Amino acid sequence: MEMPFPLTKKKDSFTLKLSKELYKHDTVQKALSEDKDWVEETEASDEYYCFRLKTAEIEDVLNWMNSLIYLQKG
Repeated sequence: MEMPFPLTKKKDSFTLKLSKELYKHDTVQKALSEDKDWVEETEASDEYYCFRLKTAEIEDVLNWMNSLIYLQKG
């Protein structure tokens, strides 16, 4: 399975693609509910979750990913 580059910078946001094989649906939904003011799920496919992170700061994206990994580990 070939994965496209998972992070794309837009003018005022980032688009992040994550493999559904690596992240549980419940974990993703919990992370989304905690950060619904600035993270939204967009065009998901059978293989990937796709998120729009409404921030221009890469540090925020990295922090959100760290919290998602923490939730995934349980």
